[in-house]
Amino acid sequence: MLGQCRTKFRNIIRVELEKRKRENRNANEAKDLMDELMHMKDEEGKNLIDEEVLDNIVSSIHIGYISTATLSTWTLYFIAKDPNVLRKLRVCDFPPQYLAFIHVQMHLHNDTRE
Repeated sequence: MLGQCRTKFRNIIRVELEKRKRENRNANEAKDLMDELMHMKDEEGKNLIDEEVLDNIVSSIHIGYISTATLSTWTLYFIAKDPNVLRKLRVCDFPPQYLAFIHVQMHLHNDTRE
């Protein structure tokens, strides 16, 4: 299933890449990551091949997802580890659902420590 999703995702990006190649944009018209990668040169001064562009885009999206998930996990861990942090957060103007979520995480963390 994961392989099918990865293939479908890469195909979507590939279609957009082919479309942009037909438009023949120059480096001055670069508007996003794909445009920049299409005009990037390797160590030998050659443009990246399509597979390299695709790999870099997929990696960038994956890294963004992983780093956000990791940051959220560690943030909740450290908040749950120190109840004083939650008290300080309550003084801030956070929506109640965020504080409720943190409160639940604290209880889960405390239950696993006992």
